[in-house]
Order: sequence, then C-alpha cells, then structure tokens
Amino acid sequence: MSERRRSFAEDSPETILAAIDANMAGEVAAFGRYLPGGEFHEEAEACWYLTGLPSSLFNGVQLARFTEGDIDTKIERLLQPFRERHLPVSWSVGPSSRPAELGVRLEAHGLEPVHIQTCMVADLHALNEPVEAPPNLRISVVENQEMLRTYANVSMRGFDAPEAENKVYYDTYAAIGSGDDLPWRHYIGWLDEQPVAVSSLLLHAGVAGIYGVATVPAARRQGIGAAMTLAPLHEARARGYAIATLSPSDMGLRIYQRIGFREYCQIHIYAFET
Repeated sequence: MSERRRSFAEDSPETILAAIDANMAGEVAAFGRYLPGGEFHEEAEACWYLTGLPSSLFNGVQLARFTEGDIDTKIERLLQPFRERHLPVSWSVGPSSRPAELGVRLEAHGLEPVHIQTCMVADLHALNEPVEAPPNLRISVVENQEMLRTYANVSMRGFDAPEAENKVYYDTYAAIGSGDDLPWRHYIGWLDEQPVAVSSLLLHAGVAGIYGVATVPAARRQGIGAAMTLAPLHEARARGYAIATLSPSDMGLRIYQRIGFREYCQIHIYAFET
C-alpha cells in the first residue's frame, strides 16, 4: 500500500485524530463499497454509503467536515437519499467532524444520539507483549472462502450475533477477498485444532484498525483474546505501521489496556429509524 503510515513522533494530534476517524469510518463503509447493490459516495465534505438493508448500521454518513455555506442545507441533502428510499441511517460525528456543533444540528434534523464509541490507540513499538495464552493455541490468517465461513461461524458464536447481521459481514468480507495486497486481514484462533476465536485487521488511513475480536464462551479467560489482538498488531508493525486503533467492548477493555492501548477520542453516533 502506498498510504503514508502515521506515527506519534511525526504527526500532530489533529492528524492522528483524523486518521483514527477515517479508519473507523472505513470499517463500516465497506458495506457500501463491497456488498452487492451497495453504494459508496466520497464527496469533498463527507462520505456516505447505503445498502438498502433495514438497519442503520448498514446505511450511514461519515467524515462530515462542513467548512462554509448553509450547513443545514448540506445535512438535508446528505439525508435525502436515505429518506427517499425509506432507509434508516446512522451519522458518525468524530473528532475531525465539523462544525463543532454538528451533533446539535443533526438532532434538529430528526436524528437522535444512540451511542458513544470510545476509540483507543496504541504505539506499536511500545506494546506490552508478554501474553499467557494456551500453548495449544494456533493462529492462522484467513486465506480462502472455506476459512472465511469458519471465521463467520466463530464470530457469530463469540458475539452472540443475529444470523442475518452476521451474514452481512460474511458477504462483505467474501466480496473483498483475501490477499497480502488488500487492506483487510482476518484471523482464526484454533485451540486443540478447534476454531474458538477471531479478529480482523484494517490497514487504512495510515493506521492499523483492530476489529471483530471475539472468543467463544467456552474458551474465554485463557488469554486467547489478547493473543488474537496481538497477532494482527504484529503483522501491522511488520508492514511499517506505528499506530493501532480499536473500539473496545466492556468485556475487552482491560485486555486492551494491558496490551498498551489507551483511550484517545470518542465518536458520537446519531441515527434515525424509518
């Protein structure tokens, strides 16, 4: 990849915040980019995607940076495609969103605050890497559709996710494909050669994003989640990346803190349902 890798030593906090914002946006924008029938639009002041699916997770506006002009008119123009198709929509207001009062403006247009997403960062050259994981744990990279199906099955069990929602992720990742030259990488953890854990890596906007870390209930509390996080971090570092980001669940927060992640910023999610 030709993108410039971000680092704490060379980049300003504002640049790093924008990169984290872009990586988080890239994770969900994949639905619009790759799902059959999906749309992804990148404009001068915002990005938006839609899939036609009846969930605000799969239809959204990202990276809105309005600098001048009639802000309310711009907001309504971006919402129009979703309103016309009677689709729910989410709108992410991150650290690089503008203007500062964008959330208030969105509420005036009928969106409601539904979630605050905490973003954590880690210096890939200062990780706390000693992790006690089972000696019979093997981690492999997903290389084909059969492995991706295994990944999806473990992910659904680990997150206790609805089957329909899990299938959207599988269809998206299947459309992206696998290969060393692609921004997405997926991992499976095998305990005694049984698949028990998964994680994903998104190399985008100069930082390494960690997503989808999950362990099936029967294999938890053995250090597997930490090992599944470190595996993509090690690959990202080997590829020249210096900064990693993720959004923790309550269950995973302490694991990430032990590895070396710290809270860095927040993304506020607004949405309306049809």
